[in-house]
Amino acid sequence: MIEMSTPTVPAFAKFAQRISVPFSPVVRAGDWVYVSGLAPVNPETGGYDVLTIEQQARRVMEHLKSCLEAAGSALDRVVKCNVYCSNGSYFADLFPAFMISGLGLALAFVPMSIGALTGVREADAGIASGLINTTQQIGGAIGVALATTVATTFTSHYVSSHDGTNAFSGAALTHGFQVAFYVLAALAGVGAVLAALMLESQPAEAEVELTGEAALELEAA
Repeated sequence: MIEMSTPTVPAFAKFAQRISVPFSPVVRAGDWVYVSGLAPVNPETGGYDVLTIEQQARRVMEHLKSCLEAAGSALDRVVKCNVYCSNGSYFADLFPAFMISGLGLALAFVPMSIGALTGVREADAGIASGLINTTQQIGGAIGVALATTVATTFTSHYVSSHDGTNAFSGAALTHGFQVAFYVLAALAGVGAVLAALMLESQPAEAEVELTGEAALELEAA
């Protein structure tokens, strides 16, 4: 028979009184300690404060430490921990990244199109433009396939080398995506170097427009 106990955690005493329902933040079963989902509640008031994501994470980790110590354990003995984030601010967490992405795309695609069409004769402008669009579509498909393969491969490597994790855990997915972004950044750097080396140093010669008499002489010849 496994002996079970529910240690009292002073940090959640006010919170338990506030919600007026049975609440056990931590349960000890034999030599194992199980901690329930912890919210960044204020230990003195039992309520919720307006905090940044960094302050919330710090408070949750402090609560986790208190629960483990109340059960006779510690943070360095944790086997598995799931983290869930919510209520992120759009302008604080997402808007800056969107702005940087928008500026980066504008500074990448427009110069790329200008460089690709520079020196192209007017008669070949349609073909050149079509090749650019085709290259973007095919390159994007190959890039997504490559990034997905790299991310999946390194996620699997992470899972196999870390017991207690699975392919859908946050740490494993983050590791796979991180390596995939590094690979894509390296490919972008290689592409920039190749573009700089292969760019024509001399503009293409201008087309010679034939007059009517010259055209007749050319046909007669």
